[in-house]
Amino acid sequence: MVEGVPPAVVEAGVLHGTPEEVAQELATYARVGLRHVVLWNVTFFSDANLIRRSYQLMSTLLDLLRDIRIGEWAASSTR
Repeated sequence: MVEGVPPAVVEAGVLHGTPEEVAQELATYARVGLRHVVLWNVTFFSDANLIRRSYQLMSTLLDLLRDIRIGEWAASSTR
């Protein structure tokens, strides 16, 4: 199923990368007005063997986002 998705579609529509890379991308969106984000771990669509590790990485991402405090950062950049 996943093999049929063109890489350009993934690049344009799915946050992916290391937790640090995803946090930076979300921070960029926050600077231009992002207030809320819904994160969905879709690893199970491609490789069930990676699910545990992907949730560990998601936990790391959430810690980074708490540190960045995206909502506060976005609000302060508009003042």
